[in-house]
Amino acid sequence: MDILEKTENSIIIFHARYALYLLEKEFNNNEGGIEKVKWEYKFLNENKESNHFVNFSKFVKKISKKNKIILIYPLPEVGWDLPRRVKFVEFKNKLLNENKQVTTSYEIFKERNKEVFKILDNIKGPNIQRLYPHKKLCDYKTGRCITQKDNHLLYRDYVHLTKHGVKLILNDLLKLIENKN
Repeated sequence: MDILEKTENSIIIFHARYALYLLEKEFNNNEGGIEKVKWEYKFLNENKESNHFVNFSKFVKKISKKNKIILIYPLPEVGWDLPRRVKFVEFKNKLLNENKQVTTSYEIFKERNKEVFKILDNIKGPNIQRLYPHKKLCDYKTGRCITQKDNHLLYRDYVHLTKHGVKLILNDLLKLIENKN
């Protein structure tokens, strides 16, 4: 963090598993996919005190005075190792003569990230821009978040995007980077 505090006239992009990092909650998609990762890292202030929301917000506001900040909002988490889950679902599809794909609940995503959105939305400043990946990955009408598109996996595991997943949000990110405001 010391390096970022000394940085000027740069573009700094923040993206994290905010719900895990800030709220210290592992993911459960309520459909059988339960994350078994324990997060032990803390966002500490200069006095080594832990108040995740306040410290993160203050830090971003502080460095935004001398830098352009892009806040990438949460990605919908999957809850399963996607390649394994897809193989299982494809096998089941053949047995049952179905054509289902692995998707996750948009409602679960919204509920899990409600506090995260509040925190990020309250980080304000003229040099702060926002990117919302869920707008490309979730279908508001069906209430589901996709994990595959055009026969390509969008995630390589529980939460990390493949190159196909990245392509869905890359143009929006490049527009924010190129925006001189």
